[in-house]
Amino acid sequence: MIDRVGLLFRDLEVFNEMDEDSINTLYSKGTIMQLEAGEVLFGHGSESDAVYILLSGRMAAGGPGTQT
Repeated sequence: MIDRVGLLFRDLEVFNEMDEDSINTLYSKGTIMQLEAGEVLFGHGSESDAVYILLSGRMAAGGPGTQT
């Protein structure tokens, strides 16, 4: 991993105890997503089929009737 996103991913505290090969494998299996301000990642009641890791920025979580 030599790109900027790969470096951010590798440096996450949650991966401190993982070896480099395991981190690289996990990174290679993922998909990079970039969201614009106000864009919805998934909606209330959606089935979970992924793990999301926020590399930079901020994200808000809300339920029905919540204004963000």
